[in-house]
Amino acid sequence: MPDSAATPLLDVRDLSVSFRTEGGMVRAVDRLSLMAQGIGGGTRIGESLATFNRWHARRVINSRTAVMIVSDGYDTGEPEQLGNEMRRLRQRCRRIVWLNPLIGWRDYSPQARGMQAALPYVDLFAPAHNLDSLAALEPYLARL
Repeated sequence: MPDSAATPLLDVRDLSVSFRTEGGMVRAVDRLSLMAQGIGGGTRIGESLATFNRWHARRVINSRTAVMIVSDGYDTGEPEQLGNEMRRLRQRCRRIVWLNPLIGWRDYSPQARGMQAALPYVDLFAPAHNLDSLAALEPYLARL
């Protein structure tokens, strides 16, 4: 990630909004249109886990199962529901690994309410922002 003090993250020119990433400039307008379609604008993680816990967990998760969640933790539902469903999931499985692509950003802190509700039930909270961060998981995953 570029140094945020030297490189602005947001740039407004001629009513087109863009921001800098490792891959170059990204148009925020394009990102907003994806969010309007329900892509990348936050998810109802607690609701999804409730459905999973109710209909599938008993059948596919046991005390030897490691559950891996890949999410930025921006839950658009109630954080209490996410916390409750994470607790239910944690009671069934051996480990919960939460891979968050935002951890790779400089100065990231898990301040989203959903992430705060989930963290007490997470055994490993790790980055997933590039291939190196995923490769670094190998020693941990090998011990599960």
